[in-house]
Amino acid sequence: MSRMSRVFLILCALLFLLVTAKGAFAQSFEITWTGGYGPGTAYFNGTPNAGPSGGFLLTSLITGTQNSVSLTGLDTVGSYGGNDNLVLLTTPPGLVDLAGIAFSDGTYSYNIYDYSGTLLECSSEFTICHANGSGVDLTGLSVTETPEPSTNLLFLSGIGILLIAVARKASAAKHSVRPSAD
Repeated sequence: MSRMSRVFLILCALLFLLVTAKGAFAQSFEITWTGGYGPGTAYFNGTPNAGPSGGFLLTSLITGTQNSVSLTGLDTVGSYGGNDNLVLLTTPPGLVDLAGIAFSDGTYSYNIYDYSGTLLECSSEFTICHANGSGVDLTGLSVTETPEPSTNLLFLSGIGILLIAVARKASAAKHSVRPSAD
């Protein structure tokens, strides 16, 4: 196998890993839900949670909408329905716990939480969360880890440097003069 074939094979493997690898240490998350008070999508920043439940503690809202209304922020821990803002990254419905994730749209706060295996969303407009599983059933909830753009940039920079090094080495080998064996 030629050197260029090996380099090409390695680059293909690295590209495959970049595309298919989950963001195991991602610091940002896309959370989407249906049902409740309308469909929503939000992007959050988070940090690894050192507590016994593991997962990630969401620390800020990047952007999002709830039923086509822009979200304005992530509520502070304990401010609505006892929220702890933890994403557990386990098999559904265990993506959130009983305390849930709370966020607001500037007028109302919402809390997405798991009540004995049922995913619910409550709103500060209508009810108090967690009293007896009050809230509106969610028909779907997904959490997707998204690597930070800087991670992808660093990875692609490494591939670029590797390509430049290989090209320079090939060019030097092509132009080198071999001494005669006289």
